[in-house]
Amino acid sequence: MKREVLITAALACLALTASSCAAPRSISVRALVPSSATPSPAAGPATPGRSTNSNNVLILSGGYERSYRVHVPLTAPTGPRPLIIALHGGGGTPTGMEFGIGLDSAADRAGIFVVYPEGIGGFWNNGRPASVVHSGGVNDYQFVLDVLADAERRNDVDHNRVFIAGQGDGAALALQVAARYPGIFAGVVAVSGQFILAPGVPMPTVPMSVIFIHGTEDPYYPVAGLPDPKQGPIDSLAHTVSTYVALDHVGAPTTTQLPDRAPLDATTISETSWAPGPGGYTVTLYTVQGGGSPWPGGTVDTRDLVANGRTSQSIDGSGVVEHFALDTKRATPASPIPAMTPESTTYPNS
Repeated sequence: MKREVLITAALACLALTASSCAAPRSISVRALVPSSATPSPAAGPATPGRSTNSNNVLILSGGYERSYRVHVPLTAPTGPRPLIIALHGGGGTPTGMEFGIGLDSAADRAGIFVVYPEGIGGFWNNGRPASVVHSGGVNDYQFVLDVLADAERRNDVDHNRVFIAGQGDGAALALQVAARYPGIFAGVVAVSGQFILAPGVPMPTVPMSVIFIHGTEDPYYPVAGLPDPKQGPIDSLAHTVSTYVALDHVGAPTTTQLPDRAPLDATTISETSWAPGPGGYTVTLYTVQGGGSPWPGGTVDTRDLVANGRTSQSIDGSGVVEHFALDTKRATPASPIPAMTPESTTYPNS
């Protein structure tokens, strides 16, 4: 318990003392305007399971034939709808993520498109030496943009409500893509992931609304960070969060202990939210006390308990993402997606 208290206290302290950041890039983003208020996400489990309205799509990106899965909501109001790009963890797959975390069910409730890109060999090139090797050093920034461009061509997407989320290595990549192309995304969600402190990895320089969901016992992205330069230094969770606290000019934090809806999983949830600043941006941290690296509310695989840590069922991580996508919207039109590389194209008949 002392460890969790210290983590929360450190984040609160950083929120009040974070220094100003570098000047914005040429692509900037203005204030986000919350849509009509919706209830806070329920603290119950998600509903994992096979989707009934998803399919695989092939594209050519950077000279490689690559794929992603797209889930079209079963029912949705007419007109453009939000879209979430969901990046699986290192060694994972789009189907494993889709069938295991319940985001399709949340998307069906809210009428949201979800796309699940596939990393080369299950890995992302997010700047860590091992990920560069496993992924073959491909340009995954461009791949994500190519996926988004293809998904927008095929579906009626609200360009001002495009979000990127990820888990583990996918969360690290999501933070990087959002930092490099802030004019495209309305917000980013990092589940068990922080900044990678490697040369050439982009860091955020303009405001963006963000949510962090992180287990205190995460073995792969520990809250204290990982200084090992051979593995690619991982920033501490406190510094990663405080970077956005400073950029978003948010107010004082408030921490609330959420009801323990699944006492048998030995995890509890605290929510730290910073009051929106003048620009309307939001920063929220869900600390999964006693939790490991798995997506909270997802399926529990007891075979991986030792390696990955506990899967909390005390909060629906996908429900958090759902409400974030419904409550957050850009105030000004999104920037155009940068043109595909000459080696990138789509298959019009797929």
